[in-house]
Amino acid sequence: MADPVSLTLMAAGTAMTAYGQVSEGAQAAQAGKDNRTATYAEAEYQDQQAEQEIAAASVNNARIAKRMKEILSTGTANAAAGGQSSSDATSVAFQVENQKTSILEQMREMAGATETANQIRYGADVTRREGDMAYAEGQAAKRAANLAAVGTVIKGGASWYDKFGTNSKDG
Repeated sequence: MADPVSLTLMAAGTAMTAYGQVSEGAQAAQAGKDNRTATYAEAEYQDQQAEQEIAAASVNNARIAKRMKEILSTGTANAAAGGQSSSDATSVAFQVENQKTSILEQMREMAGATETANQIRYGADVTRREGDMAYAEGQAAKRAANLAAVGTVIKGGASWYDKFGTNSKDG
């Protein structure tokens, strides 16, 4: 007959080891989930920064357009004060050149902001992927720990059977 103390200690040791492995896996999975949550929050912040870049460029474009109108108004007023018509060739050339310059400034401003926003968005995507990877690693660690726990239980059962089973040396 098997010694009840040895049997109990062996079963308790196997159970404790398996429980520890399962707990370790659960902690790894939770850490991966928490990491993913944090990286998604960071990516959301980066997306907001990208939108702010575009918004800032829009504000700057409005300033450029306003400045163009002020320059055109001043040019028209100066032309009129000098006795020239606003449809005079020099006045028209001035207006066309000012508008072209203003449009180019606006396009350059928006292109720069769009490029910066795209870089920030790319960074946000990379950050999300890092979070997804951390989550996947946590899940893999959990599965590995659960398999290790099953292995521990099987190994404990085999040891128990070896010592106390029907093929034991005692009897």
